[in-house]
Amino acid sequence: MISALVVAAHGIGLDAWRVLTLLADGPQSMSALSAEAFLPLPSLTRLIDQLVDDNLVYRRVDEADRRRIRAYLTTRGRRLHARIAADLTDLPADPLLGSPAESPSSTVSAWRSSTRGGPSSPGR
Repeated sequence: MISALVVAAHGIGLDAWRVLTLLADGPQSMSALSAEAFLPLPSLTRLIDQLVDDNLVYRRVDEADRRRIRAYLTTRGRRLHARIAADLTDLPADPLLGSPAESPSSTVSAWRSSTRGGPSSPGR
């Protein structure tokens, strides 16, 4: 997929891109982020640790519920997200599929709506 190559060219993986895209909409608790990104909490924690080390994300204790940790994009993370989103938006039509390139927000919206019902049951 061409979009995966675009994301990889910026030095991050697709899981990191999903997390950055979700955080671009605003800070989220780790548990909510885990559910939205479809990553087990331990995997998300490792990914967030890496994003923190790269100065793309930071964590803070939730003021409303001190038991929760919320993740936020840093300025550098917001800039990286904007650069990748612009590159994805500028993609030409997919030569293999013949469809126009999708915007990052429409891709995330489609991904969210297709997974709201949970995992597919057998026979679907």
